[in-house]
Formats: sequence, C-alpha cells, structure tokens
Amino acid sequence: MHLLYEFGREDHQFRLRFDGKELKDSLTLDDYHIMNNAVFKMIPMSKDNDSLFDLDSLPSDFTEDISENTGGVYGSSKAALLQEINILNRRQVMTATFHGFLSMHFVGVICSLVTSHWYTFSYHLLIYILSSYYAPQYSRLGGFTGNYTIPPKVYCILFAIVMTLVAAASTTLSALKWISVIDHGCPDWLFVDECSHFNVYTAVFFGIHAIAYVSTAILLLVMLKNYRFETGDVIERLFMEPPDLKKILHSSSSPVVKERRMAAFELASMAAASDDNKFFIVASSGLHTLISLSLTEDLGTQEYAAEALAELLTVPQIQAKFVEIDGVKHLTALLHSKSERCVQEAMTAISYIAQESEELMEAIIAGRGLQDLCRAAYTSNIATQRILSGIFLQLVSSKEIRDELASMNTPAQALIQLCQLDDGETQWIALQSLELLAIESADMIKAQEELIPILLAVPQQTMESRRQTLAAKLLLYYATDPETCGKLLEESSLYDAMMLFAHTAVPTLQKVIVKIVCCMSEHPDMRIQALSVHLDQVLQRVKQNAADKEAWTMADRGLQIIQSSDDLAHLPVLSTEDKISRMQSRSDSRPGSMASLRSLTRDGDSLRGGLSGSQRSIR
Repeated sequence: MHLLYEFGREDHQFRLRFDGKELKDSLTLDDYHIMNNAVFKMIPMSKDNDSLFDLDSLPSDFTEDISENTGGVYGSSKAALLQEINILNRRQVMTATFHGFLSMHFVGVICSLVTSHWYTFSYHLLIYILSSYYAPQYSRLGGFTGNYTIPPKVYCILFAIVMTLVAAASTTLSALKWISVIDHGCPDWLFVDECSHFNVYTAVFFGIHAIAYVSTAILLLVMLKNYRFETGDVIERLFMEPPDLKKILHSSSSPVVKERRMAAFELASMAAASDDNKFFIVASSGLHTLISLSLTEDLGTQEYAAEALAELLTVPQIQAKFVEIDGVKHLTALLHSKSERCVQEAMTAISYIAQESEELMEAIIAGRGLQDLCRAAYTSNIATQRILSGIFLQLVSSKEIRDELASMNTPAQALIQLCQLDDGETQWIALQSLELLAIESADMIKAQEELIPILLAVPQQTMESRRQTLAAKLLLYYATDPETCGKLLEESSLYDAMMLFAHTAVPTLQKVIVKIVCCMSEHPDMRIQALSVHLDQVLQRVKQNAADKEAWTMADRGLQIIQSSDDLAHLPVLSTEDKISRMQSRSDSRPGSMASLRSLTRDGDSLRGGLSGSQRSIR
C-alpha cells in the first residue's frame, strides 16, 4: 500500500500470487509455509481505473477523518495508510532535526576551547564524533541508511543517556561559575577577577550548552518512540479489529464500486476466520448480499464475493440453506465470469455442495447448471478444470444422476475434453467418470469415437498403472462391438499403444489387454487385420511377462485364437495347460498295457507262492 501511494495509485486493489497460486487475504504467510526472501507477484483486481478519491487532491483537514466521510471499511483502510505516512514523515523530519542539533553541538565544541574549562573540549569532541558517525539517517522513500553498527533504537537510548550526563556536567560547571561570579559581586560593574568577562562567558556558555544537551536528549527519546513503529502496524491493527457486520452489509449496497468491493473482501475475511462468523453472516442475510455482490460488473467484487460464498459453503447446514434460496444457479452463472479467479472460487463452492446428499447434487444440474459445468470444461484454467473433474465424479457416483447424464451427449464430451488436458490428476478423475458412464450405457461411450485416439495416447503420456488400466477398460468397450472394433484397428497408433500397455506388471491390466486382442480376433476378417498390425506380438509380450497364472493362461489361449486358421476357428481352443491336464487324465483312465502288466504281475506273484508251498510239502 505504501508503494502504491508513492506511485499515486493508493486506491489500487490487487492480489498476491506466489508459485502460481493466488493467496487468500484471510490467511497468513505461515499458513502457506512461505519463507523469507520469497518473491510475490501483484495481480490487479481489475483493469478499471475508477477511484473513490485522490488523496493528493484532498485538503489536510479532510484526510484527518477520512473514515467518517467515506462511511465504510474502504475509508478506514485509507485513514490507516495516511496515519502511517504521517508517522513516517515525522520520523524523517525528526531525524533531519537531530542532525541539525549535532551541527549546533559542533559549534559548542569549538566554543568550549575559549572557556575557563577548556579541557572539556576533549569529551565534547569525542561525543560529537561518535554521535555523528553512528547517527541514523532516514527518508520515507529510502528508509534507514548510513552506519548500521548500532541499531537506531539502541542509538537513541545510548546517546540520550550520554547527552543527559553531559548536560548534568555542563550544568554543574555553569553553576559553579555563577556562584563565584555572584560571590565576587562585580562592584561598580567592573568585570575583573572572578567577575571577569571570561568567567561570565564561561558560565553563560555552559548553561546554554546544558540546555542544548537536554533538548537533544528529549529529541532522542521522541525519536525512540517513533522508531518503535514498524510499517504496517496501524493497518494490521485495523484489520485485526473485529469488523462491524452491519457497517459492512450497509457498504455492500453503496453506489461506490470501491465500497462494494471492500465489503465483499471483509465478508470473505470474516467467513474464513471461524464457523461462528459463517453462521453470523448467514443469520444477517449475508447470503443474499453475497449473491448480489457476485453478480456485479466489477471483477474484483465478483472474486471476493465468490471467495466468501466458497468459505460459507464448507458448512453443510449453510449448503442446505443456500440451495433452499436457489443460490446454486447463481454460482453456475459465475462460471461465465471473465475473471479466472472468480470462476475457480465458484467451482470450488459447487464442489462443496456436490460432496453432500443427492438432493443437493440435483440442484447443481437443474436448469442450466449442467450446461454451465460442461462449458467450463472448455473455457476455464487447469486448476478449475481439476475441480470440475471431481464434481463430475461425484455426480456420476449417484445412480439416478448417472442415468440422466448417460442419456445425454454433452457430459461425455466435457469429460473427453478433460481427458485431453496435460494434467494427470484431472485425466485420471475424468477417466473414472467415463468408466462409470460406460457401465451405465456402453452405447453412449461407443458413440464417442473421438475418445479412441485419446485413450491410445495414455500409455505414451504416463506409466501410471491406474490411468492405463482405466484407458484399457474403456478401449475394451470399443473392441467388443464389430463396428467400433474396426475403427480401433484402423488407428495407426494401435500397435505402439498396445505394446506399451503390455509392458505393465499389473495383472488386471494384462488381462484387459488380452481381452481386447481376443475380441479383435473373433471374426476372421478382423483376425487377419489384427495379425497385420502384429497384435500377436502383444499377446506374446503379455505371456512372457505374465504377472500371474491366469494372465499367462489367457495370453496363451489368445495366441491360439489369433493364430488359428479359418476352417478350425469353430473348434474349441485349448491352452497349453489344458492340453497337458487332458493328457494326464487320459493316461490314468485308459485300460491298456499298464493295467495288463499290473494284473500279470499279480498272477506271477500268486504262482510263485503256490510253487513254494508244493516244494515245502515234498520235502
């Protein structure tokens, strides 16, 4: 604010941006974990150059009570700024005056040589040199300059004590000389002996010198009080005071743009402070006031009002009240604002409502709400689009709302737009929403043919398994339909995408990839086309790197399907594992040579037993 005052733009309003994020006025730097030496950007609230007044053009008696003339919080902040500027101006004047006093003390140092106490010249000169060398210098624009060995406040305390001691010494010397002069009496006005002009001059000089040192010490104490003030103390104290809600609500209906903007700012700050303030604002009809402020033409007012609404709607009870007064349609209308900040705050407020009951979610898509949300997918910034993707996911999580969204083409188009963003989180959430819509209506998803190249590009964009799995599951819907499967096979990036998918170590993704290839191989014509794009290599890759037994079995069976001839395609396909198990079962159940051999062995054993018994009887 002080810099803007120097530029002649003291009525200019702005936001601070750090690391690409606009900072909320209701939070502190500690809340954002911002350390020292951080660099901020000042973002103008509006390009409108309208001004409540020009401080430089106002008479001094008017600016002394500016808050009463403006009748609102805007004037109070300007009054606080003026008060700080006056304090800094006095600091500059007092510092310059102190340097003038030091020049006067230099004259006293020279004059002390021609007194009867000439030896005092030594400590007078030492004090002058030290006080001049370490003396602070200050200007309102440049701040403190000069020697920083002794801090300004320490300097004032130290030299105020020194000046007081020297003043006491000079007073003592002056008093002793006056006593000697008075004792002499100066008869007949003859200035001789103790009443000489030299002694009278000494007494007068040290008396004046003592007064000068006392004046300097007092000035140092006044400077000390002024130096204790830090820039921003008055303004901070103003904003730390509890705001008057009635005055703020009154200012919100002011015809002055700046007054309405500051009223919206105060409401946003109050709402962020505590839940009690939130309920206090709602009880004072603050919701209607904020809705009215959010629909004004001033972009700064829109931003603050939208931020205040977003803060209020973090409380479920207030959400119900807001929906009851039909405030959601005003929030969705704010998505058409020219201010990206306003759109983001409005989207944040809508996301809070979407997290609650289905009844509140129905209010979001009522009227033109759904169309406004879908439009924001194309026009808003990345941060807002990420919030929007979360809102869509909340909406499609409801069975009734999902049925309604699946019957329309616009929500799917908006989600496809979100899938194309270069933001992994937004794409992942949008893919989840599309999968839920596909479960509800596969035909609706298969009608979105422009989604195919987007899904095939996912493995090239990321190695994140969760996104790849969602993309593969959606591709499976296209592979199961002969018409869309043919268009999928015509994609030039199909082989590269499938090979990238096949590099995964996630069992679920491997199985989905195998199912996609198998679906493409069910019809002879498509099987030939699949072989022409080398999809058998994809299955071979999955088989070599199978994450579990089921994935290996499916890949093996898929290879037999895609490599089978047309005349044998109707026969059941057996995997390698199935063939081995059948061979074992067949060998166990066959009554062949092994069974005969076992029976012969048993007969031989009995025969040998009979012969042994006969031999024993003969003996």
